[in-house]
Amino acid sequence: SSHLESSQHLEDCGWQCQVLSAAMAIARCALITFALIGIACVEGGLRQPNILFIYLDQWRWDWAGFDSVALRVPHMAALAAAGTRFSHCYTPAPLCQPARAAMAAGLEYDASPLQGNGGEYPVDGNYPTYFQQLQASGYHVMLAGKDHLSMPVGTNGSMNAEALGFDDWERTGDKYEIFKPSEPEDQFTFELLKQNFTLYDEMRSCYGAGGQGTCCETIPNLDSENGVWCPLTQPEGPVEMAFPDDWAEAKAEELVGRAPAGKPWFMQVGFPGPHPPFILTEAMNRSIGDRSYPMPLASTNPSLSPEQHQGIRRQYAAQIENLDRLVGKLLHYLQAADLLNDTVVALSADHGELLGDYNMFAKRAPWDGSSRVPLTFMGPGIAQGRVVRKPVTTLDIIGTFLDLAGAIPVGNMSVQSLASSLSVDVEVAPARNHILSGINADSGVTGSWADWRMVVKQIGDGSVMKLVCCLSGCEYIGGNGTIFPEPSSAQLALFNVSEGSVIEENIIGALGMTNVAAELVELLPAGHTASCKELLPSPPLLLL
Repeated sequence: SSHLESSQHLEDCGWQCQVLSAAMAIARCALITFALIGIACVEGGLRQPNILFIYLDQWRWDWAGFDSVALRVPHMAALAAAGTRFSHCYTPAPLCQPARAAMAAGLEYDASPLQGNGGEYPVDGNYPTYFQQLQASGYHVMLAGKDHLSMPVGTNGSMNAEALGFDDWERTGDKYEIFKPSEPEDQFTFELLKQNFTLYDEMRSCYGAGGQGTCCETIPNLDSENGVWCPLTQPEGPVEMAFPDDWAEAKAEELVGRAPAGKPWFMQVGFPGPHPPFILTEAMNRSIGDRSYPMPLASTNPSLSPEQHQGIRRQYAAQIENLDRLVGKLLHYLQAADLLNDTVVALSADHGELLGDYNMFAKRAPWDGSSRVPLTFMGPGIAQGRVVRKPVTTLDIIGTFLDLAGAIPVGNMSVQSLASSLSVDVEVAPARNHILSGINADSGVTGSWADWRMVVKQIGDGSVMKLVCCLSGCEYIGGNGTIFPEPSSAQLALFNVSEGSVIEENIIGALGMTNVAAELVELLPAGHTASCKELLPSPPLLLL
């Protein structure tokens, strides 16, 4: 009787309880794992798990429901409670295409094929993808939503899809790009046009090109991407057809539904949000109400009033809360299909969003709002409720996937597996010694930018230290002097990023910190080490 009551309770409480039940079953079957986790116990044997990678666009680390920002994200919170979360995860490059290309190739930014936006991932064989490695290990590889490796993807999504390593796909593009051409060039807008031409035309007017449609307003003297303030909601229509994130989730369900039986699958669900333009549906707009959020860090921008900041932040929050709903919807679908217990789920993002910090919006900067992202794993053999504080890189998400699949990284891939940090049996700190990130001066589609590199490392006392070296264009990331006092010249700065969402203050001149900076400078990419060493301050004199 108690067993029946327990089973009924698990059915009633949804996918979250099913995960807990599966964890107990794994413990009972005395799980033997490949790379410590991820191979399910099935009739005494081993098998590869399904892998679901939920990949958001422009989602900053402290807007995930775990830190100072109060968001209503019950599914993301449940996923973290049922799995392992990494508190200090950094992107190899805080810009869409470079971050995604580095992930696909398993390479650090300086070795990656795309150094800026506006290019095509090369499919000439010189940069094999981890998708291809998963295929070689027997996986059926699927993509739903945005990948940003091909521009455009085509109305059937086939542009370079097979060459990249996808077996099946439903693809769309960046929200800045999908309504830019005069006619559809991706599957989302093509289907929208076919189903409702009037709605397609209204959506195209609302979104416009590069976030400059009728639903958004330009803020004078604001150096940022367009579409950060969108007071008008998008035209009404079925969200699975008309809202990019909902479309991606619906397509993810379709892809799983037609995946071949008896074969492990991998799927990347590339949600286009919460990237600008911050356009909402009317229902999303109502859901956020007049809630307030923490103000930007060190903001002194006279062009934005506190209420405008709050309006922008409400729109960003509403997108994240809608994404949480979609994450829950997809996990419920897997539960109903009896697939969730055999699936490892990873939730992360390509980069963050500054959201007004240091007078900046968008990304491309080394500050944590831009370069640091959430990361959670959940699934068979993965420890529940664990938080790992040693810094990791999103590249090691890929290393973990390959490890789970029994695949070996190819070529000069620089990924490492996080499996030992996820193991339900014993926790081992991530193996990577330090984290790298950066952007070149010519990384944008137009104009120039800062040339900077960053290294993050946990030092002996457990503190997480971040060294930033900017060699040129430092005024673009200096935050109007809030971080770099002399942004017109090369800069070297050291920050302690151990704590929560706090203002990053340069401590390179503090007692003992010059030695720390000197150690971290040596870890920068070879092309930057010598020039950055010249910026080290002299150690302070000790008075006797």
